[in-house]
Amino acid sequence: MKLIENEDRARQLMLFNGMARRWDLSPTNIDLFQEYCGKLFIYGEGKLRGKDSLKGQKTAFEHICESHYEPEFEKTPWLSKHFVWVLMYEHDTPSNQDVMVKDQYVVNVYSSINPEWRTPKSDEVIPKFILDSNGNITVLNAIIQIENWCYKYNIPIGK
Repeated sequence: MKLIENEDRARQLMLFNGMARRWDLSPTNIDLFQEYCGKLFIYGEGKLRGKDSLKGQKTAFEHICESHYEPEFEKTPWLSKHFVWVLMYEHDTPSNQDVMVKDQYVVNVYSSINPEWRTPKSDEVIPKFILDSNGNITVLNAIIQIENWCYKYNIPIGK
């Protein structure tokens, strides 16, 4: 299955020059977005190993998650109406090569269940991720484990 319809267009930069608005706000791009039946939303953002996300971009992800935060469901998050996760991952792929996102390691997680940046190793991350023998989790495995958490609690995210 081909996931990119037009590789030449996909490689084309989208420039936001001249789009800064009030308070110097400007658009941001998102590297990964996956949606499940209007119930689960997973965002991903990749950065070169050792580089931090831009403050505005991190804040935007935080606001997306917090807009779906329901404090009354903190003890029973599976009763929430919507779930949002942000997976920050790192890579060290040279710029002339494509990044295989599924194999990159998640370094930070933010969610609408417990809106605070945490490492995947944290005991407070929901779901509690099962890490590999080196204490890491790939983007794909994190997504699979989030999906499985939804299935466990009968959250209707599709088949």
